[in-house]
Amino acid sequence: MRDIVLYEIRKSMEEINALWASSSGAEDQNISQKEQMLADTVTELVKLSQIARKEGLLALEDSFTRLPESDGFDTLKMLMRLIVDGTDPDLIEEMALMKYFASAIKDYSALQHLIMMIGAAAIQAGENPRVLEEELALALPRHLA
Repeated sequence: MRDIVLYEIRKSMEEINALWASSSGAEDQNISQKEQMLADTVTELVKLSQIARKEGLLALEDSFTRLPESDGFDTLKMLMRLIVDGTDPDLIEEMALMKYFASAIKDYSALQHLIMMIGAAAIQAGENPRVLEEELALALPRHLA
């Protein structure tokens, strides 16, 4: 699974770089909003990781319901719900990958989904929030990390 995610991250980064290279002034604001969405995703994952680390996975139930109401965060809510329910990590990864490929998303949305997959797996494994933050920063475009 890890190989697939890393390959897809690379592909998303290539799409993002192409978007940057071809962007005009009018598209810059849209790109800025998408980049803010990525940064917000990392911030939320680190917060959820801190809660899970301090209070346990069940404490996430109250926390993930406060996530922003947007299409991008629907996947994160689904992943957190599965974690709280005690779903097997392999099944969660499989479901997240199926949703990713079925959605036919690309560039920033694809990268956001992949970051959520990595973050959810790390939260479920009890990874240190600081390590998670560093790991997720590696998946961001350089100027955002």
